[in-house]
Amino acid sequence: MKQSISLLPTVTLILGMIILVIIRFILRLKDRTPRPRISSEDRLRQFKEDIRRKGIELNMFQEDLNTDRQIRYQRYTTRFYLFLLASSIVGLTVYKFFELSIQIKRITSPVESEFVELKSQSFRSFSCSCSSILIPYSEFLTIQPQYHQLCSITINAL
Repeated sequence: MKQSISLLPTVTLILGMIILVIIRFILRLKDRTPRPRISSEDRLRQFKEDIRRKGIELNMFQEDLNTDRQIRYQRYTTRFYLFLLASSIVGLTVYKFFELSIQIKRITSPVESEFVELKSQSFRSFSCSCSSILIPYSEFLTIQPQYHQLCSITINAL
């Protein structure tokens, strides 16, 4: 829930820009007056100026009644927010790029040749749940004889 609330201003900004472009495109389609030819250099220069001006005037925290000082602080806050957002995205991207992939394969009852083969593949962290390969018989085998009733009676001969 917190993540969706924190992304809300960004989504609002992006959707606002997209809608603005769509509306301008529709208005240009309806306007049939011939436009003067502008060179690509002039268009590029004008585009750079527009981007710079919009970057300076960008205010995501605008309220209805503001003083010049409040508008200035809101613009600073917008720039700080966008900086933190960009830094977070870059940080998460770098983290995901360099994150080691951990692969766990559990092999039950491997024979010695499988164990040696897996260990020779030089995994960084290869572990075996067995502390030793040899297990004494007394740990998994117990012998308790049960005698017949006659054999278990002790006879005291006088």
